[in-house]
Amino acid sequence: MDLERERNELYKRKLKDATEDRDDKIQEIISTESEIGDLINKLGQGSYTRQPEEGRNLNEKLAPIRDAYKELQGKMYQREDEFRDVLLKIEDIKFALKGVGGPNVSSLIASLSDYSDIKLAHYWHELDKLQTEKSERVQQINSLRSTLNSDCSVLGMDPTASDLPGESISNKTTNHLMAAVEKLGKIKRERIERIRKLGITLSGLWMLLKTTTEDQQRFQHIISNSNRGALAGSLSEATIKEVEEEVHRLQLLKLNSDKLVLAKRAELKKLYKNTHLLANSEIDTLDLENL
Repeated sequence: MDLERERNELYKRKLKDATEDRDDKIQEIISTESEIGDLINKLGQGSYTRQPEEGRNLNEKLAPIRDAYKELQGKMYQREDEFRDVLLKIEDIKFALKGVGGPNVSSLIASLSDYSDIKLAHYWHELDKLQTEKSERVQQINSLRSTLNSDCSVLGMDPTASDLPGESISNKTTNHLMAAVEKLGKIKRERIERIRKLGITLSGLWMLLKTTTEDQQRFQHIISNSNRGALAGSLSEATIKEVEEEVHRLQLLKLNSDKLVLAKRAELKKLYKNTHLLANSEIDTLDLENL
């Protein structure tokens, strides 16, 4: 009697274990197939087709499902890496251009529901446009820096004193450089005009005072139209002051010369008058300068 009872209990335990195992496998099939469907949808690979069930036990049904899930999971890991790579590059360039960071890439990956080839191609297209924009921005920054350095050289200024940003290519840096170039451009135009006017005055004084070509050479390269604003230091405050001082010196020289001419002219008039060589009316109309 006891032996029969033990056999019944053993049978019940085995039946219970078999039932639980069967239920677990059925649940695994259901949940795995559901996850397979989700992965296929995320990867954009169509829909999941279940294998025919006729003549197969649960183990035979479960094995290919597990294999399919493992394969899709591997593809998903690979696709996540591809998305992470392109999104990191996109965020890096956006940060470089705007100077502010975008969303965390890891959280962005986790929130994605579309890992299809079409979505990946979309991100690569966005990256391509950003790389073009970055390349153009780098060229713009280099051009602005070149202009700034050139103007600083001509104006006799130190470009490092302009508080320029480092290697940044952000919007803030671009605007900073554009403002600096505009500011120096205005100073340059004003000084070119000052040099132009000084050059006209200086040329006139050279002509009146019959200044030698050798003496003119000292300033000729500064006031020349072809060199104006092109040579290093040609528009510096020190250079302009030097030209102004030369103009002032020549003006004083001309003034003294004019005084001397007037004195000589008065002496000649007095001489003609005392010697009675000419009538008073003739002396007043005499071209004493040619004489």
